[in-house]
Amino acid sequence: MKNWILFLTYAYNGHNSAPMEHQLAIGSGILEPFGRRGEMFGIAGGWAQASANGRNEGVMETFYRFQLTDSIQISPNLQMIVNPALGDRNEVVFVGGVRVKIQF
Repeated sequence: MKNWILFLTYAYNGHNSAPMEHQLAIGSGILEPFGRRGEMFGIAGGWAQASANGRNEGVMETFYRFQLTDSIQISPNLQMIVNPALGDRNEVVFVGGVRVKIQF
């Protein structure tokens, strides 16, 4: 189990300084799941509350981080958002994305 990690994050953005006032996430990851240095598979769940209307949303995310070079990582992800806080309907939305990290 030495390759497993857990993480917990919380953010507060007061005075309507961001779309979400509160954000909480917890997740787990497997480092180097296929023996490739710098790579990671992860899954997380979270909650957020909108600044403007106080609505709550739930989020589940899964991602895989590829280590392309010593200084470049790319992480495709898929998020499932339940009752989007900035929307006006209770629904489930799926969003795909890509994160890129470049270290200098």
